Amino acid sequence: MHTTLASILHQADLISSVQQQQVEDSVRMEGITVPSALIHLGIFSDRELAQHLSHIFGLTLVSVHDYDFEACCKAVYQRDLVLRHRALPLCQSANTLFLGVSDPCNIDGQDEFRFATGRNIEPLLLENKQLESAIRRIYGRELGETTNMASRDVSDDDLNNLVDIGDDERDQTTDLGQENEPVTRYINQVLLDAVRKKASDIHFEPYETSYRIRFRCDGILHQHATPPAHLSRRL
Repeated sequence: MHTTLASILHQADLISSVQQQQVEDSVRMEGITVPSALIHLGIFSDRELAQHLSHIFGLTLVSVHDYDFEACCKAVYQRDLVLRHRALPLCQSANTLFLGVSDPCNIDGQDEFRFATGRNIEPLLLENKQLESAIRRIYGRELGETTNMASRDVSDDDLNNLVDIGDDERDQTTDLGQENEPVTRYINQVLLDAVRKKASDIHFEPYETSYRIRFRCDGILHQHATPPAHLSRRL
């Protein structure tokens, strides 16, 4: 389990143990991020928090106004990851995605962006209000609704509710849109699970009436999941 931002601030003598507990309770009960909790509780102003984090983590504090983040988000097309992790693609090069964050401790988020985009991740620090405003500007009301949906893992039962793609439908250029989003999240979830388990490779194994995903760990294949067989062409 990664060290939380609240505990790091406490270790740096920037918040008390009582304030740390208040922040962690707020995050758990209200479903908000640690930076949002710190600001809502009046412990720091937005600017004060960003300056502290820049000093602690050695990250560059930037402004969203210096980036064409809307174009970058459209090009990267990782809406679920943006909403789940409150992280904003700001710009990208051939090998690197520059990701605006307000919580540098969210390493899982950076890992998921790395595997979803195939690029190295360079975190840049944003003031929390700027970050939230930019995300709302792009996704509007989806921010609250989709974050709740995206914050939970996609189960095999969720995938089972999706219809299969027929051969004629697959040949068309129809954009399946939200219908494919659970599959995308599921694949990202599998990749992250493989990283956490230090798997050397992943086996996606479709059969006539079944489907299984296996990880190779320490030279041995272990079954990881059995998604519905009728979704084999999507996976």
